[in-house]
Amino acid sequence: MIQVTTKVDGFAQLDEALKMLPDEVQRKEVRSALRKAARVISDDASQRAPVHAGPYEGPSKAQKKPGTLRHSIAVRLLTARSAKDAVTARISVKKAAWYGRLVEFGHRIVPRLPKGDGVRGSAKSMARRQARKAAHARGQNVPAKPFLRPAFDAKGNEAVAVVADALGTGIARAWARLYKRPRGRGRR
Repeated sequence: MIQVTTKVDGFAQLDEALKMLPDEVQRKEVRSALRKAARVISDDASQRAPVHAGPYEGPSKAQKKPGTLRHSIAVRLLTARSAKDAVTARISVKKAAWYGRLVEFGHRIVPRLPKGDGVRGSAKSMARRQARKAAHARGQNVPAKPFLRPAFDAKGNEAVAVVADALGTGIARAWARLYKRPRGRGRR
């Protein structure tokens, strides 16, 4: 799993305005802004995710429907246990597309060993080890087709701008909602 932490300077005014709001409103606005920024990256990753172009015979354990990886990219917001103020956005692949990490980083195809080779005892384990080494040597490398990291590299700066913009509008909206002037008869 790739984890990237970014520290951005220049949010001092937003931070001060945010601290003046109640804790629950702060949490809500920060989570909303972070979700919007993560959505920018996840949408780009969905566009970059490869889709199988071959024939599709139907659902099975070995073959998924084309586009499963593309539709399985999701955003989750996590709150740290140590610091209640810290929120992390995780962009990952759902369980339906468990093979996403294999596509992102590449992998090696190793053929299965035959069952029932007729060898018993310690000679069997030695024969299996030798067969495993031979199978690994015959395996093929499948090249990586990254889609998450390039999306982060391409849209990271835009995501930071989205956080700043969403926090600014969210804080202004929260101030207006919390401290609006009373309306009604007593007004002159």
